[in-house]
Amino acid sequence: MAAKSLLSVLARDAISGRDMSSCSFRRDRLLTLIGLPLLAVLFGLLVMACFKLTHSHLPPATGALWIGYGIYEYLMQIRVLSSDECNIRVDLLLICPVLLALTLASLVRVTMALWRRRRGLD
Repeated sequence: MAAKSLLSVLARDAISGRDMSSCSFRRDRLLTLIGLPLLAVLFGLLVMACFKLTHSHLPPATGALWIGYGIYEYLMQIRVLSSDECNIRVDLLLICPVLLALTLASLVRVTMALWRRRRGLD
């Protein structure tokens, strides 16, 4: 229950102050990443750390894009890159699918590296 109330507090929309906790689960997670750019930066650092497992350049590139997205989202929240009239985020139609595709590709790459490492140890 405490985790649910913490998520409710974290899910507040940083721009308008609306409580977004009544949204569906999937939308709530996306809005948390949009509402708290620090989570996107931390996730990017986690993805970049996967370079040690794969020795591929895909996870660090994906992590760098997540970090860039976190910085971009922070600048959008404090209204450096947008005006007060901006209430429709069309930019997310491009950003989210690219981040999703690269994150899934990195996940596959890390999973394959872990599978090979485990198979080599058997």
